[in-house]
Amino acid sequence: MTPFEKIDKLIKENNEVAVPLMRKLGLTPQIYSNWKRGKASPSTDAIVKIAEYFNVSTDYILTEKETANEIKSLSPTEQTMLNCFRGLKTSEQSECIDFCNYLLSKHK
Repeated sequence: MTPFEKIDKLIKENNEVAVPLMRKLGLTPQIYSNWKRGKASPSTDAIVKIAEYFNVSTDYILTEKETANEIKSLSPTEQTMLNCFRGLKTSEQSECIDFCNYLLSKHK
């Protein structure tokens, strides 16, 4: 699998849409289109951003290894929660963590 195929697979597996994701990561939709048509390959910077976003190693994207690291062990609900969390501002992430801790404290 090529790096683009791995990236495309990650996008699909995580129910993301390529164009908005590229914008969210500071990449242009045209770059993704060029990758898809084989006119360009993902840059190192793009691979790093995508790997960090999906919580996979750059090795996963760049090599023939077929399994992503920890993202595969998450349930669909956990993946949804993680993707939502990543879409929040830092202050909102802190609020989310506080709320989760509150919920956990109710079960002690």
